[in-house]
Amino acid sequence: MFLTDICHMPIFLPICQAPPAKLSMSLPKRSFVQLEQLVRIEDPMDLTQGVLKPAEIPFPQEFQALVDKEWQVPVHGNRGLLFEAWDGTGSLRTEAAPGYRWQLVPNASSPLGFLPEGQQLFSAQLRGFFVAPQTNNYTFWIQADGKASLYFSLSEDPRNKMEVASISAGRSEWSEQWEENWKQKSEKFELTGGEMYYLEAVQHGSLPNRGIRVAVQVHNTWLNPSVVNTYHREKHKIHASAIQLPEIQMLTLSGTGWFSLSWCNATSNLMSTNATAVQIQRELEELLLVKCDTEPSSADILLRAGFESGAENLTSGGHIVSWTEPFCGRFSSHGLKSLVKIPSPASAYDVTKYTHLCFAHKGYMNNTLYVLVSYSNTFLDTVKKTLTCQWCLNGSSPESWKFTCTDLWKDCLDKSGFLKDLQKNSSVFLHQVDIEPFASEEETSDWFFVDEVIASDREIVVFQRESRSACLHGSFIESVSVVGAPPLYNISFLMSDYRKNLPLVSLREAEPLENSERQLNWHMAMGEERMSFTVQRVQAASPPLGGTFQIHLPNVVIPGIPVSISSHHLRKLLQTYTNNFTARYLNASDFLITKDSKSCYQSTWTLLWTSMIGDLPNIICVSGENLTGLNPTIITQVVFDGGVFIDPIFGDMLATPNNFTQVVVSVNDIPANCSGFCTFQYLWELTPLVSHIEYLTDDNACILIHIVGSGLAADSKSLLIEVNQTVCEVLTSNHTDAVCWMSLLPVGLYRVMLLVRPYGFAINASGESGVFLRVTPRLTSVEPSVASEIGGFPVIITGSGFNGVNLVLVGLQPCPINVSASTAVKIECMLPPRSGEDYTVPLTLINEHEPAVFANAFTYDPSLNPFIVSLSRNRSSTAGGHILHLGISSLPNYTGLNVKVKIQETVVQIKSQTDHGISVVLPSMANGLYNLSVSLNSIPLHTYRVEPVMQYLTEIFSMEPCSGSLLGGTLITISGTGLSSNPGMVSILIGSQPCAITYLSEEKVLCRTPSATQLSSSVSYDFSAQVEVFIGNRSSVDTCAMSTSKRNFTFLYKMSLTPSIIGIGVEMMNGSLWLGIEGVNVTDSVAMLGDVACPLETKNTNQSVISAQCSLPLSTLEPGQFLIRILQKQMGQARIPGRMQHFTVAPLIKTIFPSRGSACGGQLITISGLALKSQTNSAWVNVTDNFTCEIQSSSEDMIKCALFPSSPFVGEWPFHDTSQALNVTVTVNGIGSHCLGDCSYHLHENLTPFLNAVTVKLSGILTHLFIRGLRLAWAVDEALVEVDAHFPCIVTFWNETSIECQTGSLDAGEHSLSVLSRKLGQACLGRKGSNTFRVAPRVLQFYPQNFSINGKGLLTVEGMALKGRNKTSIIIGSHHCLLISVAYCALKCLVPPGSGIAAVRLDVDDISYYIGEINYSEDFTPVFLSLPPPANQLLTIRVSRIRQAEDMYVFLGGAPCTNVKGNCTTLHCVLPQLPAGQYNVTGGDVVRGWASSSLVFTSVLAVVSVNNSIGCLGGGGEVHIHGTGFLPGNISVTICGTPCELLDDVSPNYLKCQAQPLNASLAVLCSLTCSSEEERDCSVPRAALIQCDIQISTNAEVIKVATPYQYLCDDSLMPNRPTINPSWIHFTGLFISPKVERDEVLIYNSSCNITMETEAEMECEGPNQPITAKITEIWKNRGQNTQV
Repeated sequence: MFLTDICHMPIFLPICQAPPAKLSMSLPKRSFVQLEQLVRIEDPMDLTQGVLKPAEIPFPQEFQALVDKEWQVPVHGNRGLLFEAWDGTGSLRTEAAPGYRWQLVPNASSPLGFLPEGQQLFSAQLRGFFVAPQTNNYTFWIQADGKASLYFSLSEDPRNKMEVASISAGRSEWSEQWEENWKQKSEKFELTGGEMYYLEAVQHGSLPNRGIRVAVQVHNTWLNPSVVNTYHREKHKIHASAIQLPEIQMLTLSGTGWFSLSWCNATSNLMSTNATAVQIQRELEELLLVKCDTEPSSADILLRAGFESGAENLTSGGHIVSWTEPFCGRFSSHGLKSLVKIPSPASAYDVTKYTHLCFAHKGYMNNTLYVLVSYSNTFLDTVKKTLTCQWCLNGSSPESWKFTCTDLWKDCLDKSGFLKDLQKNSSVFLHQVDIEPFASEEETSDWFFVDEVIASDREIVVFQRESRSACLHGSFIESVSVVGAPPLYNISFLMSDYRKNLPLVSLREAEPLENSERQLNWHMAMGEERMSFTVQRVQAASPPLGGTFQIHLPNVVIPGIPVSISSHHLRKLLQTYTNNFTARYLNASDFLITKDSKSCYQSTWTLLWTSMIGDLPNIICVSGENLTGLNPTIITQVVFDGGVFIDPIFGDMLATPNNFTQVVVSVNDIPANCSGFCTFQYLWELTPLVSHIEYLTDDNACILIHIVGSGLAADSKSLLIEVNQTVCEVLTSNHTDAVCWMSLLPVGLYRVMLLVRPYGFAINASGESGVFLRVTPRLTSVEPSVASEIGGFPVIITGSGFNGVNLVLVGLQPCPINVSASTAVKIECMLPPRSGEDYTVPLTLINEHEPAVFANAFTYDPSLNPFIVSLSRNRSSTAGGHILHLGISSLPNYTGLNVKVKIQETVVQIKSQTDHGISVVLPSMANGLYNLSVSLNSIPLHTYRVEPVMQYLTEIFSMEPCSGSLLGGTLITISGTGLSSNPGMVSILIGSQPCAITYLSEEKVLCRTPSATQLSSSVSYDFSAQVEVFIGNRSSVDTCAMSTSKRNFTFLYKMSLTPSIIGIGVEMMNGSLWLGIEGVNVTDSVAMLGDVACPLETKNTNQSVISAQCSLPLSTLEPGQFLIRILQKQMGQARIPGRMQHFTVAPLIKTIFPSRGSACGGQLITISGLALKSQTNSAWVNVTDNFTCEIQSSSEDMIKCALFPSSPFVGEWPFHDTSQALNVTVTVNGIGSHCLGDCSYHLHENLTPFLNAVTVKLSGILTHLFIRGLRLAWAVDEALVEVDAHFPCIVTFWNETSIECQTGSLDAGEHSLSVLSRKLGQACLGRKGSNTFRVAPRVLQFYPQNFSINGKGLLTVEGMALKGRNKTSIIIGSHHCLLISVAYCALKCLVPPGSGIAAVRLDVDDISYYIGEINYSEDFTPVFLSLPPPANQLLTIRVSRIRQAEDMYVFLGGAPCTNVKGNCTTLHCVLPQLPAGQYNVTGGDVVRGWASSSLVFTSVLAVVSVNNSIGCLGGGGEVHIHGTGFLPGNISVTICGTPCELLDDVSPNYLKCQAQPLNASLAVLCSLTCSSEEERDCSVPRAALIQCDIQISTNAEVIKVATPYQYLCDDSLMPNRPTINPSWIHFTGLFISPKVERDEVLIYNSSCNITMETEAEMECEGPNQPITAKITEIWKNRGQNTQV
C-alpha cells in the first residue's frame, strides 16, 4: 500500500451501496468489512464480479450492539476525512452552528472551492482517523492560512486527544514553509501498523482562505530518496539570538516655518514645521539611498530588479539584505540562485531582441551562467534547452561592487552550436538564468551579492552618483520608523549591524545652543520666522549577540564555543570530540553545516546529512555558557528527522468518522471511497446452519464432501464452500444438502467455511465453535514389502493423508522419515533392522491427532542378508595394528549401518567402510589361532567360501652387527617376522638400557646401542650385554643366526671398535664457527654441539689418523659453553679426552658509535660485533665509572643502549682532564665479551652543556620558558626540551647561552626541565635546582560579586594556572566554596551561605592567594512568596528579586520541577511525579544562589483513568490505573473488598494489578434472572453483570475510584482484546451493582421487576432502584431458579 501511495496516483473504488443491509450473524474472523461497534475484521477479501469473497470461515460469534447514549465514539469508515466549516470563530461544531456545512475529502486538506470568497470570519476543522500503514515512528505537521491547531489521540477515542502542533498565523508560501515554524510539527509518535488513531485539525481565520492541510513524515522506512522524491533527510538547527531593540531619537520642533534635516553630512528637502511623521520618515529614508544613474538613456530596458521594497522581483533564491552597502538604493540580494526567473512560460522574453543581461555584483562566484531557453525548431516543435555560458568576472571582489554586462545572444547562445535547428530569424525565449556560488569551505566564500539586474537591448552602464551612500551609517540601518505628530516625533533606527550610538539628527543651517552625546539643542531664525529644535537619544540600540556557548555530546561537553564560529570550524570542532558512537554521524563525509547570520543579533547553524538516510539519533544539545546581549538564548531543534514526507496525508492512511457502522472495502490495498449508503445490519434468522459433514475419496486424489444443514441455497452458484482456505467446487445443493469436491487434504482437522449468498456465513447447528472436517491417513502400498533383517535402506510408503505424519513404526522399531522426499501421498523412511519379533510386522503412522495401524504390511527375509566373501589377510603380529579388509556382498544397498567386528571376544576398531567391504585395525593378541565374526545392525553375517579365522605369530631371525663401540651409538638391525611398525608396541633392551629405535617395519627394526658405561661403572675391555625384544606386552628371545649353537642373543662392546679423538680445534670467523678434529676410525662422522649437528668432511688421512672439518653459522649458536660429541655413523660414539669435550662461544665487540659525548649521559650508543643476541634476554652492557647503559634493542650483531650516570654531577667539570674514557663490555648468557677494537666511550668537557637557570612566563594557555646556560648552540632539530620528563617544549629561539621554548598549560607548582642533544647527550646542572621552576596561579577576574545570603550561587574565577597538582580549593571567609568545575583557566564553585562582605582566597597545593571580596545581601536573595493551586501539571510560584526565569531552578522535596519559565514576578514549571504527601518548595538562581522559601506543596492521591475494568468471575484480568500520588511500596487496591494483586513496580502515577476471583457470596448473584411475567420487558439475550467499587489506600488515605470494575457472568461475552476500555463493551441483560455490608447486599437492576422467592415480591418504579436482600438467603436458594 505504502509504495503505491507514494509512487503512483491511487485509484480507489467508490462504493455506491452495500446490499443487502441485513445479513447473517456469522462473520469471517478476518475480513475488510469493519464493524467497529461490534468487531473489527481485517483479512483481505477478493473482489469477484462486484461481490466480496472472504478468505476463510470464522468461528461463530454473537454480536450485540448497544451505543452509549451519553457519548458515542465515532465509527471509522472509508478513506478520507470529514471537513466541516461554520461562520465565526466559536467552538460550536454541530449542524446548529451558523453557516455549518460539511464535505468528505479524499486527503488531509481542505476541499478546493468549498469556502466562499466573501470577507468574513470562519472556523473549520478536518477530523477522522489516521491508519498507520506500518509499525513505525510518525511526525505530523499542520499548515493553514490562519491560526490553527492539530490534535491527536493515541487511540480511536477523541476524548483522549491532545494538541500536538499549532501555528499562530498563516503562511503565504505553503510549499517552502514546512520547516520555518518549529511549533507546527508534533513530537514523534510510535504507532502500531493497522491501528486507528483519532486526528483533528481546527482552523480559525478569515475569508478568502485556502484552508488547512496536514502532512505526515514516516521514519525508519525502507523507502529512500532514490525511490521517492519526498524523502527529507535528517536536519538539525542551532539557533542563537538576542533581543534586538532599535535606537530611538526623540525630536521636538517648535515655531513655524520651513526646515531641512541634516544627518551624516546629508540634508533633506524642505519641510513645514507641521509635517507629518510619514513625511519625515520618507525624507530620512531618502537620505539612506545610494542614488544611481543609467546610460545611455536611449536603451530599451525590458526587466529591472533592484530588490527595493514594493518592487517586482524577477529573480529566485537568496534573500534581501541591508547589512552590506548596496550598489543602488537601500537593499541588495545575498545568495541569489537565479539572476532571471520568469514566473510563467508565456512571460518569457525574446533574447534575440533583448540581448544583454547586466547586473552589479560583489563577492565570490563561479563564472558560469546556466541559461534556460525555448524556441521553435525547423519542424515547428517547441524545444527547451539549458545552455552554459562563460562570463568575465572583471575583478570581482568581496570589498567593492562591479557592474557587468553580458551579451547573452552573441557571446553565448548564437555561437554555442546548440541552436542549429533554430528557424532563421525566429525568436529565442529566455526563461531562467542560474548562477553558482564559489565552492569553498570558508564561511565567507559564498558571500555573493547582486544588485540592479537589468535585461536590455544593448550594453548599458549603471553608476553611483556618489562613491557611497550619503550617510556613512546608512548601510547599517535596516529600517527607519517615525511616529508622532507636531511638535513631537520619535524616530526609530533598527540596525542590522550594531553601532553603539548613531549620530543625532540635526537641523540644517541652525545655530547649536547645547550639544552633548545624548542631546542637541538648535535655534534658527529666518526673517520673522523663529523655530527651535531639540533631539534627544531616549534609547540606545541593544547590544549584539556575543559570548560563548557549550555543545553537549553523549560523551563530552565542548565548552567555550564563540557565537561567531563559522560553519566550517564548527564542523571540525564537533569531529574533534567524537567517540565510536558519534563518529558514525559527525565524521560522515556527507555531514554538512551551514550558517545563516542575517544580523549581529542572531546566528543559525543548520546541520544536515546529504546522503545518509534514516532517523538518526539526537546526539547534539546546546546550552549558554557566557552569552552576551539582551536576553541571549541558544537552542537546538530537530527540523526534520529522516523519513518520507507526505503532504498532504494520502486518503489511504485516513478513515472518515461516522455515527454508524460502515462497510469498508479495499481493492489492491487501496481503500475505497463510499459515495452512497454503506451501513450494515445482522439478523439471526438469516443465518445458515450446518448439522453434519462427512467425506469420501476416489482414485484421482480427490475428496467429495457432503454437508447437511438448513438455510442452504438451492442454486449452487449462490453457495461458496472453502475447506482449509481452499475452494471446494459445489456439485449439487438444495436448502438442506450440499456436495462439493476438491483435491485430497492431508490428515488433520480443518475449518469449513460455507457462504450462502446473499445472507452470509453458516455456523454449527450444535452450538460448537466452528464447522470442522476431520481427514485420516490411508495406505496403498509399501515398496519393497520384503527385505533383509539388517534394514538400512529406504522404504517407500504410498497412500493418502500423510501430511502431518511425524513418526513411522515398522513393527516396534521407528523408521526415520526423509522429510525432503516425502509428500502428502508418499513417505520415504530408512528401514530399521528386525528386533526379535515376528518376520511379518505391522506398519504404524503417527501424526499430531492419533496413530493409524496397518497390519501385516511388511516382511523380513533372512535369505536376503549380506555375507562375508573375502579376507585381505589371515595372519598378524602379536602386537596387532595391521589393517584387515573384509569383503561383504550387497553392501552398497545399505546406509547408516551399525557395524561390529570381533576376533574371538575382542571388539575390533573399524577404520573405514566402502562399497566393497569394511577395513578394521587388528588388536594385539597372543600367538594362536582365533575366530572372526561380523554383525550389521546386530544381525550376524554368514561367510561364502572363506574361513573366518586369524593366526597371530611373532619370531626373531637375526641381529647384525653383534658388536660395536664401548661408548654406544652403534646402529644394529634386528630381522624377523610378525614385528610391528607401531613405535608404541616395540621396545629393545641391551642389558637393562633401551636401544634407541630409528626404524620399524614388520620384518626389520633398527636402533642405536646405549653406552657400555651405562651398564658397568668401570669398563676398559670388551664387554657383552643381553639383547631383549618386546612386541606389545610380550618378549621373544632367539639364538643368533650367525651361531651354530643355541645361546642367548647378545651384543659385544669392543675397545677396538670404539673411535678415538686426539685433537679438536674451534675458530670463529666471517660469522661462522669452524670445527676441526683428528682421530682414529672417524670417517663418515657427525660432530654434535649440544643439539646442533655438524657433518664432518674428511680432509686428509695419515696412516690411521684422519683429519675432518665442518662449519656452522654463528646465528645457530648463542654465547655459552657447549659439549662436543663425535658420532661415527656405523661404529657409534667416539672417545674424546675430557679437556676437549667443552668449548665456549663468547660475544665479540668491534665498534662503539658514537664514541664521545656529554658527561651527563643521555646518548643512545650502538655497539656492533658478533654473538650479541640472547634468546632468553640474558644480556647487559657494563660501563665503568658509575655509568649504566640500558639496552633498548639488540640483534645478532648489534646492541643499542641509553647511557646515563648513576648520580649526575652538579657544578664544575668533575674530572682532572678535559676528557674521560669509559670502558664498555657486554655480557651475554653469563659470558663476557672480547674487544676487537676501541671499546671505550669518551666524555668531553667541551661537549657537555650546562643549565644555569630557568624562568617562566604565562600567556593564555601557553607557557613560555627561558633557559640560560653554557654550550647550548645546537641545531634546532637536535635539541629536545621536556618538562616533567614527558611534556615537550617547542624551541622557538636558541644560541650559545640561552634557549626559549613554549609548551602547553602547566599546573601551578614546581616543575623540572631537561635539555637533551640527540647526538651529544644531556645537559648537566650548573648548580643544584637550576633545572626547576615554579608556576604561580594568576587570577584575571572573578564574577559575580553579589550573592544570596543562602549560598549556592555560582562563583566563576578566571585566570591562568589555577589548577594545582594535588589540591585546589577556593575559601570564602573561613568556609570552602564547593568546586564543580576545575580547569587551567577557570574555576567554578557554589558559594556557602553568608552575610555582608567576605574575602575570597585561592588555595593551590597548600599555598594561599588572595583574590578579592564578594557581598552577601538580601537584595540579591530570591524569594519564593506564594504557591497558587497547580493546573494541568503546571506549578506556579509568586517570586521576587530574580534576574531572569531562565536561570531559576525549583525543587519539590528532592525532585526537580522541570521546564522553568516565567518573568520577574511569576515562575511556571512542570510538576514531577510525586507520591501523596507534603514537600518543601526550594530552589534558587543559578548565579546568585539559593532562594528564601517557606512554601509547602501538597501532592494528593487521585485517579485519572482506569483501563481493563471488565473481567470474568474467575478474575485474572489486569487492571491499569493512572493517577497521581501513588506511594510505591505502601499502596493497596481492593475490588468489592477483595485485594487486587499488584503487578510490576508501582510509579507515582501508574499501577497495574490483577483482579482476583469474585467472592462466592457475590458471584451467586449471577443466578438472578428476569421473572417470567416480565420477560418481555427484558433485553435478549439474557445475561448478568456485577459492578464493584475500586478502592485505593495509601497510608491513612482511602479514595474510591469513579470507574467501577465489572464482572461478566457469561465469559463468552468477554471481548477478545489485549486491553479493554469499558466504552468498547455493549451489554444487554441484568445489571447488578452490589454494595455489601455484613450479610446484606444492596442490588441495583436495570429495568425489570424484582421477585425474591424466599422473602417477598417488590416492584421497581424505574431502573436502578435498590432492593435489599440477604446474601445467605440467595445462596441457600440458588437451585430454586431465583429471579430478579
